[in-house]
Amino acid sequence: MARFHTLGPFRLDAEAEVLYRGKDALTLGQRAVALLRVLVERPGELISKDALMDAAWRGLAVEESNLAVQISALRRVLGEEAGGEGWIETLPRRGYRYVGPVIGSEPSNSTPVAAPSSAGTDQLPTKILVVDDHALIREALRGVLNELAGRATLLEAPDGGTAMQLIEEHRDLTLILLDLNLPDRDGFALLSELRERYPAISIVVLSALQDRANVMKALKRGALGFIPKSATRDVMMQALRLVFAGERLRRNRPVPHLSGPAHGGSFHRRPAGQILAHNDAADRENRDRSVARAYADQPSVEALSIFGC
Repeated sequence: MARFHTLGPFRLDAEAEVLYRGKDALTLGQRAVALLRVLVERPGELISKDALMDAAWRGLAVEESNLAVQISALRRVLGEEAGGEGWIETLPRRGYRYVGPVIGSEPSNSTPVAAPSSAGTDQLPTKILVVDDHALIREALRGVLNELAGRATLLEAPDGGTAMQLIEEHRDLTLILLDLNLPDRDGFALLSELRERYPAISIVVLSALQDRANVMKALKRGALGFIPKSATRDVMMQALRLVFAGERLRRNRPVPHLSGPAHGGSFHRRPAGQILAHNDAADRENRDRSVARAYADQPSVEALSIFGC
């Protein structure tokens, strides 16, 4: 197989798994590049969904929706060239095929283009938006995200309207952490709109609405994961690491290396009286302060922990 593939103005280094436009390495996760490699190495040929998923997630049990998200990301990048978004063709219920220009070649004696130097960090999000109406929560999340993805640009929105404006201004967003209880928009409606308009952006719900019905509703509307606000800092960090790795876990797949009664995909009901009423401002303020302390101090809080579906 050829090492390099020229796709119009793009150049794919199949060995290093890096896509370039000119001499610039593009921001694209390894899984998306792996999918592109399989497609361009067999141009015009139908590649089944199973074959593509095996190439990008070998040995992992992931949802088919991951494939659609990565294909959307590829189309978005290729779409920088006129007509490029149509180079990857969908064959409904069967798979995909590459129908764009492609020329294979081997390395020449010309000056090589340097690959990105941030080895091991290519899957970290580069720009993250936190959507939550409480400053204490946003501040606590800022600390967690700075620890996990210190080089990422962090944006904050206190409501749905501001969030939509920021997304339009920052089309290179890679991750949104979304609270469902917003002052100006229904959180589920906003989630559905975001998933439809921006399929390449990963969305994780971070909410106090953690009963089974709301968790499953969020996942069915396209959330990559659900993290309850009552979760400990350790639980949240582990879940976000999985998101950064590009995984949407199956419903019964446990989050690895976590302790507690609810980490195997089951729901743990908190004792009666511990869930605070959302319409009581004083109680909600106390709850938010407790959550903020939980993220900062890692107390042993008994929490619901659901991730994936």
